[in-house]
Amino acid sequence: MSYLNISKMKKWIKGALFFAILGTILLGCKKDDGVDGATLGGSFTLDGTTYILDKGFIIDKGGEYYIILTSTGISAAPGGGDAFVGKGDLVSLALISSSPNSFEPGTFTYDSTKSKIPGTIENVGAAFDTVFDTETDIDDFNLEVTEGTASVSLSEDIYTVTFNITVSTSSYEGSFSGMLTELID
Repeated sequence: MSYLNISKMKKWIKGALFFAILGTILLGCKKDDGVDGATLGGSFTLDGTTYILDKGFIIDKGGEYYIILTSTGISAAPGGGDAFVGKGDLVSLALISSSPNSFEPGTFTYDSTKSKIPGTIENVGAAFDTVFDTETDIDDFNLEVTEGTASVSLSEDIYTVTFNITVSTSSYEGSFSGMLTELID
């Protein structure tokens, strides 16, 4: 074998190796893949307008669990609790768990008597293009719900939340899939 052929072979191997590594990097960097490749995040629709939900939080209020879904611009306030900061959209669902010590996924139905019966929705809140500061409490956005259901499932660390809520003249429908960051109240 001549020196020229060995030199060409080395260049070819280096080039092939470079493209193999580059391909692995590009294919390995998918955006927000969850369990089994499911895309994370979600949205909800109100009166024909769709709002994007990028983040999820859960707060334990003693058997009543608030699941709060927000757009990118909203974050939990540094002081903890149920305060949020930023600007954007938010949906909150106050769900009564069947277990007083931990949140149990399942199907929840709105209870107009607000009797805190396990498996019920206690409150629903929503805010659109709102500026949140540390004084903003999510309970400020509670809606007058007439009926509704929510379903929550958990696979590994990924929650899937779907909801269909009716208020006096409108209906909220939406879903979210992703991790829920636990906040301490």
